[in-house]
Amino acid sequence: MNNNCTGNDDERDKNCYRFASCIPRSYPTARGRVERLHPDGQYAIGQDCGIYWRETDPPERGAEAPDWFYVPNVPPTIDGYRRSYVLWREHMAPFIALEFASGNGDEERDRTPLAVAADGTTTKPGKFWVYERIIRIPYYGIYEIKTGNLEVYHLIDFVYRRIEPNERGHSKSRNALAAVVGFPGEFAVNWLRTS
Repeated sequence: MNNNCTGNDDERDKNCYRFASCIPRSYPTARGRVERLHPDGQYAIGQDCGIYWRETDPPERGAEAPDWFYVPNVPPTIDGYRRSYVLWREHMAPFIALEFASGNGDEERDRTPLAVAADGTTTKPGKFWVYERIIRIPYYGIYEIKTGNLEVYHLIDFVYRRIEPNERGHSKSRNALAAVVGFPGEFAVNWLRTS
C-alpha cells in the first residue's frame, strides 16, 4: 500500500511532520511543554494528513485526513519522514483531531456508517462515524469557520458525547479545547489562531 497524503509530493511532505517543528515562535512555552511531555521525542502530528483506517483500492478510500491531529507515544517519522498515519501499523489512535468546517459542518458531523451492498460496492462512511466507531479518537473538534463556533466531542463508552458549555459558555470558544484536553488542546487552539 502506498502511504500518501492527498496532494503532490511537496504538499504531502509538509503536511505530516514532527510536532515540535510546527510550534510557532509566538508560542514559546509550547516547545518546553512538549519536550516535558515527550522527552523521548515520541509524538507526531499531521495537518491534512491521511489517517488510513482500512485497506482499499484505491488507498484513499480507506483514509480520512483531518485538518489537524496529534498522536502521543509514536515515532515522529518512519524511515526519516511521515507522509501518512496507518492505523493498523501504528496500533494507536490519535489523541485529538480537529476539522475546519468551511460549510455548515454537515460533512464533519456525518454519521453515515460503512455499508457493503450485495454486489460488493461500499457506501463511503461519514467522518464523524469513522472517527467515533473505527479510529476511536478520544477528542474530536469541529471548528465552524463562518461562525467561529467550536464543538468538542469526547469518546465515552465508545460514543461521542458533545462537551456542553460551562456557565461561562466556554465550549463555544476556542479556549474550550485547551480547557478540556490540556496541552494538546492548548496547542491546537494556537494552531487555530495561526492557520
